Amino acid sequence: MRGGNANWLLGTEPLLLYIRRFYMASDDKFNQIYELYYKLMYKVSYSILQNFEDTEDVLQEAFIRIDKNISKVSDPSSPKTKNFVVIITKRLALNMLRKKKGIQVEELLATLEDVRIEASPERANETKTVQELVKMAIRDLPERYRDCLFLALIDECTPKEIADILEMKEQSIYKRLKRGKKMLQDRLADMGVTYED
Repeated sequence: MRGGNANWLLGTEPLLLYIRRFYMASDDKFNQIYELYYKLMYKVSYSILQNFEDTEDVLQEAFIRIDKNISKVSDPSSPKTKNFVVIITKRLALNMLRKKKGIQVEELLATLEDVRIEASPERANETKTVQELVKMAIRDLPERYRDCLFLALIDECTPKEIADILEMKEQSIYKRLKRGKKMLQDRLADMGVTYED
């Protein structure tokens, strides 16, 4: 070992990536994805976590997931692949932030498109914003529906992409999205908010 310790492995690449790139680099697609998107993934993760060590952990997990799904990548330089890589990285970083700080996913939501308040004079005087109402509605949803809705509505993932990210069957994702949207609509309606697909 260099200098008697393993700190040289902790530089800019996680251990798994170091081993993969320099000793077992047989998958050209994986290497292309690494070369094309490592810096972008780092920026995405760090912008959320604001911590170098956590960012490295997220990147390691993201590359493990990418490696598991490498057969689904047809063109590493395509916008679809870039989107897939960024979504995985962003989702993992948000999950880590939530776990570290006790933040629920719904508290990270800034906006939800196509939400409007049917305001009555009484509602106009209320101090709650649409965002607060949406957060309250999402907070009540079971986690399995929250995750799918977050990826579909905020990250604009397709059901197939969500299935890949959550490592589930696509049919299960369709069911969760349908049930989750219905539950969200019902909760929002109870609060005087109408949600449109």
